[in-house]
Amino acid sequence: MPVIEIPFSPRMATSARAGQKCATTRSERMGNPGDIFEIKGEWFRLLDVKQVTLLWVRNEAFRIEGFDSPEKFEKTWRSLHRGHFSVDKEYFIHFFAGCERVAPEVQKKNFCDLCMEMHWGGLCRYHDPEDEGNLTPEQCPMLQMIAALSGGSS
Repeated sequence: MPVIEIPFSPRMATSARAGQKCATTRSERMGNPGDIFEIKGEWFRLLDVKQVTLLWVRNEAFRIEGFDSPEKFEKTWRSLHRGHFSVDKEYFIHFFAGCERVAPEVQKKNFCDLCMEMHWGGLCRYHDPEDEGNLTPEQCPMLQMIAALSGGSS
């Protein structure tokens, strides 16, 4: 799995490392699901990348972008982009979660093939019959969160 670079402002890096930010919107695609990147010594893994309008991000994804309101998201966006905020322009939203960086041949084993939940070997807690009992995609909280955040269904 490739190691990629995604730059973050100090404030957004802090939000991501604190778990308050699990998505970032960029004008270009920065990577693919499964790619990993580092923010100030902590490793993260891309879960999904979707092309959406900036208005959708402002109204639907402001919380996972690390903001309390759509207005705060827009204000920060404008401050980073010389006042520009094009509601109809399409951008790429990158969904991510924290992970441990390990050798590529081992790394795949640390994430469930079904939902990307981090775990240590075998299926994740949502899909391992010995844990909560082989959940269907409709019951899996990770798949439901990804579907809800990306506006699709699992």
